[in-house]
Amino acid sequence: MPKRQRATATPEQAGADRERAQPRVVHFTYPVMPHYLRMAAGSSESEEEILWDRQLHYIRDAGAFEELFETFIHAGFTFGETILNLPKDRPRPADSNSQVPPVETAAVDDAAGATEDLDLSESDLIVLTTRVPLDDDKEGGHKVIPRGHAFREDIIFSTVRQCFLNWCSRRQITLAWPIQELRHNLGLLEGNFQLNQRTATYQDGENLAFLLFAPRPPVRPAGEVIGPGKKQVPGSKLLVSFAPAGVENWLWARALRRLHKDLLFQILDSEMYWCVIGTWDPKKSPIPARPRTLAFANGVRPDLMVAWSKAPYEKGAAWERLLPWQQIEGATAENGAWQVAPLR
Repeated sequence: MPKRQRATATPEQAGADRERAQPRVVHFTYPVMPHYLRMAAGSSESEEEILWDRQLHYIRDAGAFEELFETFIHAGFTFGETILNLPKDRPRPADSNSQVPPVETAAVDDAAGATEDLDLSESDLIVLTTRVPLDDDKEGGHKVIPRGHAFREDIIFSTVRQCFLNWCSRRQITLAWPIQELRHNLGLLEGNFQLNQRTATYQDGENLAFLLFAPRPPVRPAGEVIGPGKKQVPGSKLLVSFAPAGVENWLWARALRRLHKDLLFQILDSEMYWCVIGTWDPKKSPIPARPRTLAFANGVRPDLMVAWSKAPYEKGAAWERLLPWQQIEGATAENGAWQVAPLR
């Protein structure tokens, strides 16, 4: 039998306009600020910049993205790129004397304009697997996630703020009013979550997590047109998955992969806006002191509130609650695993 020849891959030409067979998933990341920063000297301390060339691997919540990645591939996506949303500047910490001394070199921003050249389409998916720092700059504290102020970050913030969350910081998360109204109608009175020591304080210290999906940005923010004569950037799909703390965020992503792949597939194939809120009791699935694997996380089984809306940013738009079809009398799985719950 003749040996089978391996297919030769044809390299893609940079900047070529081509029809893509597969939509791409792009991981939008925030950095973990290292304890000891390498700084590039400026004319003054306020103009010093962080040198990122040896610190790019400090990425927040990469494990959560890894848990969800298998589902993205099975849903028909291919991996596209990692966007490094690095901050341009950062106030020097109080213990600046203990930091590595600035080096006499100029920081070069090789990535300037790089995200504009990704040529993302409306079928591509931007995924953020860490808490959206909508209001960290207003709240302050040592848990602040520094913003990058890139135009794609502005689009993510605008989408999350208009559709899902009025406030999001390490200490507090407030749902947009239409989602609060839905929870009120369901007898879930809380729409403003105060967070303390990794848990929501409103309900005996339960862990809290979110999965948000927008098939497109609701409004194109000012400045989205990239320079004179260049085309306007299309609004890619957006999926945001997070819990307020890193370990819980990882556990949440694993629970979504293990227990709710059907829901993830339905969301990724949808033209609706989705809001999924998960809660679980940490006392029922304690974290071992020194785990060797993440197998203990298989005991995390969040309770879900699932809702969708056609256009939650429009006046009068309402959210509808969805239930697994097994919980609805007479329902079938033909139209998706989760269906609109009938009014009682």
